[in-house]
Amino acid sequence: MAQAKPLRLKAQRAPKRLDVASFNPYVSVLVETPVFHLEEPYEYLVPEVLTDSAKIGSLVKVQFGSTETLGYILARYSETRMPAKSKSPSPKLLISVLSEVPVFTPELHELLTLVAKRYASRVWDLLRSAIPDRVATAEKLFLKESIAGSNAAVLVPGVDKNPKFLNVSDAQVFTTSHVRAVLQMQPGLPMLTLMSWLVLARAPLGQVLIVVPDEKDLLLISQVLATQFAESLVVLGSHLPKSERYLNFLKVTSPTTRIILGTRSAIFSTLRPDSTIIVLGEVDESMYEKRSPGWNVRDVALIRSRDNSLIFLGYSPSLELTRLIESKWLHLVTSVLPRNIKVFSEDSRRSSHAIIGDGLKRGSVLISTSEPGYVNGFLCQKCRNRAECDCGGRLIIANSNASPSCTICLKVILDWKCRWCGAAKPWVIRRGVSRLGQEFGKSFPNTQVLQSSSEHRIDLLPAGKVLVIATSGCEPEGEYAAVVLMDGVVLFNRTQLRSDEIARDRWFRSYSMLHASGELFISLANGHPVTQALTKGDFRQIATLEIAQRKSAGLPPAFRLATIEGLRTEIDKIATAIELSGNFSVTGPVPVDAENSRLIIRIAVENGELLSDFIFDLKRFRSLKGLPNLAFRVDPFTI
Repeated sequence: MAQAKPLRLKAQRAPKRLDVASFNPYVSVLVETPVFHLEEPYEYLVPEVLTDSAKIGSLVKVQFGSTETLGYILARYSETRMPAKSKSPSPKLLISVLSEVPVFTPELHELLTLVAKRYASRVWDLLRSAIPDRVATAEKLFLKESIAGSNAAVLVPGVDKNPKFLNVSDAQVFTTSHVRAVLQMQPGLPMLTLMSWLVLARAPLGQVLIVVPDEKDLLLISQVLATQFAESLVVLGSHLPKSERYLNFLKVTSPTTRIILGTRSAIFSTLRPDSTIIVLGEVDESMYEKRSPGWNVRDVALIRSRDNSLIFLGYSPSLELTRLIESKWLHLVTSVLPRNIKVFSEDSRRSSHAIIGDGLKRGSVLISTSEPGYVNGFLCQKCRNRAECDCGGRLIIANSNASPSCTICLKVILDWKCRWCGAAKPWVIRRGVSRLGQEFGKSFPNTQVLQSSSEHRIDLLPAGKVLVIATSGCEPEGEYAAVVLMDGVVLFNRTQLRSDEIARDRWFRSYSMLHASGELFISLANGHPVTQALTKGDFRQIATLEIAQRKSAGLPPAFRLATIEGLRTEIDKIATAIELSGNFSVTGPVPVDAENSRLIIRIAVENGELLSDFIFDLKRFRSLKGLPNLAFRVDPFTI
């Protein structure tokens, strides 16, 4: 039997002593910390073995307190910048340099500092949006490609300087060195045509960054631009594999990159001087970051307009942009084409059914609805009471073969009967896209009916004469002989902060897809402001009216808002302190649940910087004192 070896104590080896770099041994590092008030840069020493790789913008690993964490090098210098009488210990050595490519450029640091100031946040809170997750293999491939293509020439296609869809003076606006403009799209002109022309007009002047709402627009535009710019086009989006996304992010800084196309986070792309930023559909909800601190593309683009040209391309601009148009800070340009569009409202003699039938004789027809699904609400046909579950929840029908089910408890009711009168015949009041597809399929036999929704979206209108039924925001891109806008009462009676703004933009987008001699049906009365705006093809009158109403109500764009949510006891203390200061208007506290409440703070937009500074100081103070966490949001999408 083998004899057991005696136990030995594990020897602890002292760490190998590293020599400090002989040239610029000190670095300033922005360290990732979980504590809000500890974001200021910290000083470290560079070991000699890392002196070549420790560049400004490099991702590094450092010792912070008793833990190891990440950081970015902000500066490198020859002598310490710590005060001579400082009681802080001597700087620690960098542990390692993780990135072969310095991605946190001084330009990006400056931009994130400005954005963080506006949203009362830390720079590191924005870095997760600005810089994708690192992939080492992508960095190696990028360095290899950079060496091979460093001398490649960039060819920029020519552009028609007098397009038929713009006045001569308006076309000249987009070929000047510096421009700040809103370009509104009108019927008879495909979005892809206008976007292509705009990029060709700006590309000879420098890099062009295009930010779009979602993957649908990104794929459609990339297909068009790829034929014109080939290798000088870079696409950024969350739909890409992790490695490809990071590689494309690195390619943005390549000398051969002329066009950058991406979704929301692409707005932070590092650009060369005198570049152009084009934002498509800035009203769209996807242009707002849902994670804290909740920035949005429009405001980040406006911050960047100091050093870059800025063009908003859309259908019905946000109230914030309308205010800037009225103040002449932004120049409004509207595309112009010969058109003879006929507009009908729900109180017109001509019905939507007749418009659809005539439209199908000339081409495709679009029906835009607000409701997904099949049946999203019904009444009792006899007594007209709403169909409800025993728990009080609204009943829906998921498909043509399904029994009613509850939206709250999900209970399925096999033999539904009205709880009030006992009748068993439903009267549908909220028809979804699937139910409409069935009904219009019966009304127009021998017609191809397509349904487009978030569950099954169609990006591009197919050839031929088809009837398309789409939920708002999922309309296939193309040109239609007729457009029917349904559910107007539902869309324009929602109570969210930006519901009218979004609904108006989506209707104007559907309107812009009309043929120059098409027909439009609006499910609102002729005297409704939205009907009048679409009849004239001009958003300004209704937007100006809404701005005046919001000013009297203390809402954006005349006011800036911030919300604070958390424990009721903490919110009550903050509300009292704010009211005593007299600088802000306060709404609330409003109960959220049994323990939490919400506070809404507002201030005139002219003094908006005070709001950002106040929220930042409050967050820093609470962090220093170790007080309970609260949820802060500056310029929220909704309240």
